Amino acid sequence: MLRGKKIDYKWAILVAGFLMVFTCLGFCGGNNGLFLPAITDATGIKRSLYSFTTTFRYIATTFANLFFGTLTAKFGARKLIAFGFAVLAVAMFVFSQSVTLTGFYIGGFLMGIGLSFTSTTMGSYIVKKWFTSNIGRYTGIVLASNGIGAATASQLISPILFDESNPFGYQTVYAIYSIILIVVGIIVVALLKESPKDRPIVTDAPKKKQRGVIWHGIDYSTLLKRPYFYATALCIFLTGLFLQGVSIVKYSHMRDLGIDATTISLCASISSVLLTASKIALGMLYDKKGLKPVLLICHGLTVLSFILLIFITPSATGIVLSLAASFTLAFAIPLETIMVPLMINDLFGSISYEKLLGILMAFNTAGFAIGSPLVNLSYDIWGSYLPLFYVSIAVMLFVMICMQIVIKKNKVEKDAIIASYSQ
Repeated sequence: MLRGKKIDYKWAILVAGFLMVFTCLGFCGGNNGLFLPAITDATGIKRSLYSFTTTFRYIATTFANLFFGTLTAKFGARKLIAFGFAVLAVAMFVFSQSVTLTGFYIGGFLMGIGLSFTSTTMGSYIVKKWFTSNIGRYTGIVLASNGIGAATASQLISPILFDESNPFGYQTVYAIYSIILIVVGIIVVALLKESPKDRPIVTDAPKKKQRGVIWHGIDYSTLLKRPYFYATALCIFLTGLFLQGVSIVKYSHMRDLGIDATTISLCASISSVLLTASKIALGMLYDKKGLKPVLLICHGLTVLSFILLIFITPSATGIVLSLAASFTLAFAIPLETIMVPLMINDLFGSISYEKLLGILMAFNTAGFAIGSPLVNLSYDIWGSYLPLFYVSIAVMLFVMICMQIVIKKNKVEKDAIIASYSQ
């Protein structure tokens, strides 16, 4: 044994963050596409009306994210995470008792509040507080647990959700989730500590092969005068709207086209497992190569995944395309998770990180709130998700081009600030 050597507590924080996102976002938020047909078939509720459950969830999350910086400064991460677990457990219990829209809407709102303090925003926040380099790698590891949790949950819950002898199997699943959240919440809160004092801030130029470091950044009041800041917010909003909307209904789309439940479950598992790998891989690539190539990969595969979904048919070729779409979406979905905090770190730095994280994640979740009902409304009107898929392709091509321009504009100011450190 090594005596006199103190293990850095940041590794315990990494474990706590991983476990938190694994359970809260992975189990509770990772398989919405499986719950959608199961619940609407059992209750007879229209998909467009049920989808407002997701809208209420993201309205709550958007509101909470706007005050994220203020709340963390006042209460600290540990108390907020404990509160988040408690509210999320209550939300799952409400879902387990619901058969009408009122119950689902209340549960969705509570779920949004709970996840605001136990998922992407909080996971990114605690990594930034405890780590000063390789931010992409460690953010990727924590947020990748969502994919592992979702993959695990999809295999456990699919037999219950699609059991023909029990059309209300979703109630059983949500009751189990509530118990799991209480147990895991106690463990996570016990592991957590607030951020270390006197954390160093990198004040020189990052090494060429090591981009994932902390730099001082651009203050919030200055950013408000920069057009590229608003362009970034718009792109984050549009990505949340269309990527989230499509990703929620992709399994319903496959089922509508005649793809069997076994293949859909396999696609869900593959996508979830690959999502884990993609977040870590993209985080590491960001650390080495920077933001520009990572965003190109994510945006390009987003467009490709939408195209693949359009050409799915109930045939052997259609099954291959379904699997391919699951693969490409695994590298697209990080745009609404890990890539948001990494964009903030890379473009805007640390000086206003907490405030910007909350605000830009609010733009992200505002897109989520609109995306789900918009996509499902298109289904109710046209009897198909295809028309909005075409619109989604055009929008994501615009976002891809716009963000490359933002990076170019920002680089001029960022390089000048970093150069001034050595003067």
